[in-house]
Amino acid sequence: MSFVYRYTAGHDGESYVSGQPPRDVLLGPGSTAYFLVAKYRCDGGSIAEASELRVLLPANASPLHIALPAGGGGFGVSALDYCRAYPGDEHVDPGNRIDVSAITATEQAAFAPPDAGL
Repeated sequence: MSFVYRYTAGHDGESYVSGQPPRDVLLGPGSTAYFLVAKYRCDGGSIAEASELRVLLPANASPLHIALPAGGGGFGVSALDYCRAYPGDEHVDPGNRIDVSAITATEQAAFAPPDAGL
């Protein structure tokens, strides 16, 4: 099973995340950075639920592992489930597309702007 990832470099009107291009985010010790991972619901039901995110940051050889609680579990996190195929008109079920924002210095900067039409 594999999701289709869209790293937004420009807003396409269909993404939940900011279309701002990536730029350097300088962090000091103990600082925090943000990114948003968003997906559409599964209209045809789900097959499996992701249990972790693996994020590979520039200049790091090992990915950062972020555990995902079953069913979401709060912290603004909902379940990242893989969708069953459905007899729709698209090659990929819309719920199997994952949008990923650039890493940002603030939580709000990772979200799509309010005029994005979503």
